[in-house]
Amino acid sequence: MTRTYNPILEITELRRIRVAAPIRPPRFGTALVLDAADGAVLVRHGERVPDARTGNYRRCLLIDTASYGLQFDARLPSSDSSFTFASQVNFTCQVVDPVTIALNNVTNMTESLRPSMTKVLREVSQRFDILDVANAEAALNDALDRVGPAVAVRLGGFSVEVASGDTSEIHRLRGEVRLDEIRRSAMRPVVQGGRDEMVAQIMALNNGDPSTVLGHEAAVAALEKDQLLEALKILSNTGEKTEAFDTERKRDQIYEQLLGGKGGVLSAPTRRGPLRPRLTAGRGTPESVVVEQVEPVDGRPGQGEPVRGPRPSTSDGSAAPEEKRRPSRLRGTARRDSD
Repeated sequence: MTRTYNPILEITELRRIRVAAPIRPPRFGTALVLDAADGAVLVRHGERVPDARTGNYRRCLLIDTASYGLQFDARLPSSDSSFTFASQVNFTCQVVDPVTIALNNVTNMTESLRPSMTKVLREVSQRFDILDVANAEAALNDALDRVGPAVAVRLGGFSVEVASGDTSEIHRLRGEVRLDEIRRSAMRPVVQGGRDEMVAQIMALNNGDPSTVLGHEAAVAALEKDQLLEALKILSNTGEKTEAFDTERKRDQIYEQLLGGKGGVLSAPTRRGPLRPRLTAGRGTPESVVVEQVEPVDGRPGQGEPVRGPRPSTSDGSAAPEEKRRPSRLRGTARRDSD
């Protein structure tokens, strides 16, 4: 197997009259192309040279018609433009039209065939991944086998050897990606199972020891508590002009989160409306004590209507008359004792 060859073996300038040195017929595996004034004359092995002594020939070219095994290297693109195939193309070549070879002055057979063959190979190779070497190689060989006959030469015995170069890094990265996919598939049911499933997974990885989970949850709880205390401090020292009830509401919310929520032993104290006892001037029993509680309106204490206790009764059991009210600085009305 050779890389290339020159099919034009000799070029001889001829005299006009060659009585003592006629043109000799070509030897086996060669052909003569005689450059005449009215065109080229082809003489193959075993044929007689026309007008060997007196023919009007300017020169003769000896063309090699034997079959040769040739090869060339080519870089072929893959489906990923970042990577290319390293290929070696082997084939046989034989000149079948010596006149065309002579007229085109072909002196490097492989280089004259490389462009057309490489074009066919590139169109096929770019459909394959850099790691799919086997399928790419089979497709390239099939493509060359289906190529039509070339001009002036007979081609055959195609063999394309493809290598992807140093792909160890690609194999390593793809292996890591595949392992990550397997891990994600295995962990997906754990995540979908909620907290209990994740705790069980962590304990399974730590020989049943829950300290990792408990320590993490304790750290998160401590961080949240610190943040709440900082918020409470900022709220207490703020200089913004906020409504008293709004500030109190926010403070109560923080207390509830810090101390365990409403209704607990450590829950924040709740505010009630003011209670105001009043002794009436009536006679009798503890029923003469009136307890009034002002119901809050919209969460604002001391702004609603009073809720009265039982009205005092007279000695005969009937209800005492309602007392007259007078303006008060504190609540707007007050009872006036009868004279």
